[in-house]
Amino acid sequence: MIFSRMHREQCIGLNSKEGFFIDRASLVTKSLTGDNLDKISLPYSLLERVKVMMPVFIKRIFRLGIISGVADSKNLVFWDRDFLYYLDLQVRGKIKRVKFINFSPLNMCIDSEAGKAVFGDYKSSGSETVSIWEFHFSTGNLASMCVFPSHSIEHVHNIIKIEDDKYLVFAGDFSYGVGIWRLQLVDGAYILTPLSIGRQNYRASAVAVLGRTLVYATDTTTDRNYLLRYSLNAEVVKPLYSLPASSIYGAFNSNSFVFSTNLECDLDSKNTVFKWVTKRLPAVFDTNRVHIYKFTIADGLESVENFRPTPLPYRLFQYPTFRIFVNDSTVMCTANSIYGMHNRTFQYALG
Repeated sequence: MIFSRMHREQCIGLNSKEGFFIDRASLVTKSLTGDNLDKISLPYSLLERVKVMMPVFIKRIFRLGIISGVADSKNLVFWDRDFLYYLDLQVRGKIKRVKFINFSPLNMCIDSEAGKAVFGDYKSSGSETVSIWEFHFSTGNLASMCVFPSHSIEHVHNIIKIEDDKYLVFAGDFSYGVGIWRLQLVDGAYILTPLSIGRQNYRASAVAVLGRTLVYATDTTTDRNYLLRYSLNAEVVKPLYSLPASSIYGAFNSNSFVFSTNLECDLDSKNTVFKWVTKRLPAVFDTNRVHIYKFTIADGLESVENFRPTPLPYRLFQYPTFRIFVNDSTVMCTANSIYGMHNRTFQYALG
């Protein structure tokens, strides 16, 4: 991967022709050479427009603004804590938005063939039910696909499509709540089946399907983190590489998996204030920097770059990491709580 340019805006999506960025209350589209193509206002109220003009540190503390998104050649979907936003890229009209029924997602799966985006709730105590949702592009409707019963998982980390009407659901975080599930359409209804449950090496958010191989970077603060290969047939994992920290964001194309580590704090304390202001890292982490990696089946794991995190408390001001977006030639990496670079986007040639 070769660095090509810096964008001052936050990237929220990438397809084969253009990147999608947030500039305060506007969506900006850019060519892959960095030229501005279009600017569309977000459907914000006056109060929402005031909020996005607030100082960056206030927005970081209160988690204000757009979080992330996914795109294909025809559709762009992105979200904040309260709303899902949708833009039909063939029409380029107004941006539509739908209020989340339960909670916003950590990651989202775009299923181009089915014309929908699929995601799961990312907030739960474990004693609540957790829903998986589908947003249909043609109708603009948000509907429940299925529900995890209470006391089965805490929340959904990611969903990956493996075949038509078949997905893998990665859930977290601890004991019974961590695991990999199959979500499949059977006789007109989506059914959840547990595949690998109850161990920290099944805890993942950054996942990729490379040809017939599924790999993921683990997201644990209690065990050593690895890049793992998962067998869909035998439901077993094989460690490929040891990683210096956990990972929650990654993206892939048919050949390459690009992901970042994140610096999640050690929260093993009964002091609530300490949990919000500490920068103490888990004992299983081997680094105090944020790393970007690229993995291919042919060449293995490549360390691209590493970055200094914010000097501010990690949990309070958001955990240092990068959100990753990939097409066949380009990688966009948006910084989150990276020193002097929050919400800036690094563009790389995939190479």
